Amino acid sequence: MCGSRATSYFASLGKILNSFISISPRRFEEAAAKLFGQLGYKVELTPASKDGGKDLYIAKKDDLGSFLYYVECKRYAPDRSVGVGLVRSLYGVVEEGRATAGLLLTTSQFTANARSFQNKLEHRLTLSDYTDFKAWLRRAGY
Repeated sequence: MCGSRATSYFASLGKILNSFISISPRRFEEAAAKLFGQLGYKVELTPASKDGGKDLYIAKKDDLGSFLYYVECKRYAPDRSVGVGLVRSLYGVVEEGRATAGLLLTTSQFTANARSFQNKLEHRLTLSDYTDFKAWLRRAGY
């Protein structure tokens, strides 16, 4: 990508990324659902309230089998980190529901304690911060 087309792409990407910080938590969940759909997952958005600790179900079937991920979305301000309590909670929901794994997606970042807990469960939980989210948006063509 070069010239004005590249400038336009990055300008629109910047607008999209900035908008995720200011939209409602529900709109962030809806945007995440659309993103995962574009990335080839079958997606189901849970109800806006009483969702049982998961905002999305994302599933994929390939040569290795069928995989179900529970996704919890947290649209936080950039200076508000996601703590270990939410990570533990999602892990409990994943185990109870017997899902393949869980994903905690945020517009912010994670505390050191949250990362430490997740490192012990690296194949059962994924923590994706705003940097990861931006990479997925680029991969999906936004």
